[in-house]
Amino acid sequence: MPRSPISLIRDNTPQMDTASVASRDIVRVHGKFREGTIEVTCRKNCMSALLGVMMSSIVVHPVQAAWFTEDYLDFGEFSAVTDDEQGKVEMHISCSLHYPDHVGITIFTGETYDPETSYADEVPISVIASDQQQPVAYGTFEERNGELVVVSDTFRDDILALVIGAMATSTSTIAVQFFTRDYRFSPDDLDTALVYLFESCT
Repeated sequence: MPRSPISLIRDNTPQMDTASVASRDIVRVHGKFREGTIEVTCRKNCMSALLGVMMSSIVVHPVQAAWFTEDYLDFGEFSAVTDDEQGKVEMHISCSLHYPDHVGITIFTGETYDPETSYADEVPISVIASDQQQPVAYGTFEERNGELVVVSDTFRDDILALVIGAMATSTSTIAVQFFTRDYRFSPDDLDTALVYLFESCT
């Protein structure tokens, strides 16, 4: 069953730390890829920077469950979606017409959200793509329809654009880890899905 749209907007307010974003008008992050070092620059335009990284190489992905796209036209939002290898965890990469220069990620853990649990204020999202450790991006735990989810976006952490770019060009299964969780996702068709998001939101 499709999940509800992954909004970059909460009560018409971007999900971001405004103080931190205001102090980081330009952010440069570096990541090691298969052929040297690629620099991504986000100046309120992380979607374009992400597309540049993604199109920098042509990759043949292993045959696994492919990413697909979902449109939430009533909300002006578009998502690339896939399940993990076990079919229990779902990951969305999303963009919004309201904030076309940014991209967000949401991981539906399949776990029930427990309002009595004291969840960590910050979630370090560790990604391995092309068998290489990527820079850590940070997100938060949230509740969606009773389910525990992890969300992050380039409003709050520009490094996420670099991490998603590495996922899109990955030549191997993508590992996503935080705390005791360890998920595996296919990179198959993620590059195509992200081009669709870029074309839809910009």
